Amino acid sequence: MSLPKRSFSEANPPQQAYPVHMLTDTIYKRPKPVDDETDEPLEDSISTTTSLASVGQATNRIISDPGYKDKSVTQGPLDPIFGQRRAFPITIDIDSVDLTKTPENVNEYLAMVRLEAQQYDDSLNNDDGSNIESDFEEKENDNPENNEQEIQEPKAVLTKEEIDLLLTKYQDQRSVYQNYRMGITELDAIDLPTTQKAWKFFIFNNEPSLDLVAQIFEEKEHIKLIIYFTKWLNIDVNIHFEQWLMQIMAGLEDLLDNSDISIVRSLGKKAKKQLTNELNSRNENIMKMILVITGRFYGQRDLLL
Repeated sequence: MSLPKRSFSEANPPQQAYPVHMLTDTIYKRPKPVDDETDEPLEDSISTTTSLASVGQATNRIISDPGYKDKSVTQGPLDPIFGQRRAFPITIDIDSVDLTKTPENVNEYLAMVRLEAQQYDDSLNNDDGSNIESDFEEKENDNPENNEQEIQEPKAVLTKEEIDLLLTKYQDQRSVYQNYRMGITELDAIDLPTTQKAWKFFIFNNEPSLDLVAQIFEEKEHIKLIIYFTKWLNIDVNIHFEQWLMQIMAGLEDLLDNSDISIVRSLGKKAKKQLTNELNSRNENIMKMILVITGRFYGQRDLLL
């Protein structure tokens, strides 16, 4: 059922819209304060009704006139120093300011601020930049670190002699595998492990052979093994693991794609990290050999620093 439409009539006229100031007078009108003895209104007091009505009139003026603007903040002379109109309607005298004294009132404080700003502005206008250069030179000369003849370069992880010796050894290992691989026509293959756990047991408990290494490369398992080697590399390398690691690294191609280089680099980073630990000579040589392979042979030279 729809409700009947209501129409306004003389008996029920629509509510009239009143100006804001009239509503303010009606709602907030309060009796004026009176004297307790004479019951006379206090002449010096400000009527709440009057002040609120004034606010209402100002508000009503702004609402009714969209172009109204309070010109007290948009007119007046521009400050010669700051290029803005002053926020305080006072005259600031900076001629008698003493910057060594503590300001006693607001006017003195503002005058001191203005004087300091003007002095700073004058110094910028008169400065040709020579002071900045001389100050910089003095600070450079005062720094004892700048008196050193040369900047010390980061210490290399390996000496040049160590790198050359290990690189020659690695290239010999590569030649042995390449000569073997070129001389065979078929492989006596076995079933290779399929999980990381199975691979770890197999490698840690068996010596490598050239035919097994060749089968691993033939079945494209070598990159997966290098990932495993990176995880297994610690401060005390299993003897069989060392042999397998060197044999697989010797069988790598001369040029690797970006993804394979990234995997080889991770192995080098792990070896470099292990060198920061206390290692015996055997394990130290293993880590250095890995660094030479990854850093020198495969171009990741930052690992050698």
